[in-house]
Amino acid sequence: MPGLPTRRRKTNVKNSLTLYKRRNKQFTDREGNAVHLELIQEIAATAARLVMDGDTIMLFSGPLCRALARQLQDKQSLTILTNDIDIASGFNRSGNKRLVLLGGDLNPDERAVFGTLTMDDLQRFHVDRLFTEVDGCGKNFELSVHTQEKAMLVREGRQRTEEFVILCLASVFEKSAFYSFGSARSGDLLVTDRTVPDEIKQRFFDANLRMYTAPDIFEGAV
Repeated sequence: MPGLPTRRRKTNVKNSLTLYKRRNKQFTDREGNAVHLELIQEIAATAARLVMDGDTIMLFSGPLCRALARQLQDKQSLTILTNDIDIASGFNRSGNKRLVLLGGDLNPDERAVFGTLTMDDLQRFHVDRLFTEVDGCGKNFELSVHTQEKAMLVREGRQRTEEFVILCLASVFEKSAFYSFGSARSGDLLVTDRTVPDEIKQRFFDANLRMYTAPDIFEGAV
């Protein structure tokens, strides 16, 4: 099993939410749009309610998954598989929890490992739920991210989970990032924030795709 890093190299990348800059409870996304920290925390809190004590889950890299990891600190007997350095280094192992960090080549901008070794390592595992965030969700439910290495990793991980959970801000709907890794399909679950338009909710409902926002986790899926 790959071990956690024992030394941390200094980089020019701020160790916060990757590729997001904090500005008075806001972050800026890759396009320079302001994103409220409250929305990120809302998505994370909603997604955390989908994780049960004793689950084995996979968290891929990114600010939404990092926020989710912080929400899981009180869970019991949880096993987390991740490629994210910040999730691994900040993980609280109390409550009989276990963390497995995938091997691979470090991408300092993403603060995560990728590459052939990561892909090979991933093939050894199977999880109850995989959580990944996306940078685009097109009109026909195409899912996309900004880097090829992440697209390849998510595509591989999707084959190794019982349930595929997509995390995204409402602002990415009807947008596409550069690298597609497939489409949302029946059985997948999507967690987003409360600002998602009603027409988007209806499209997912009509396609038999489950979507959760903060109120829905209590009242039932839209």
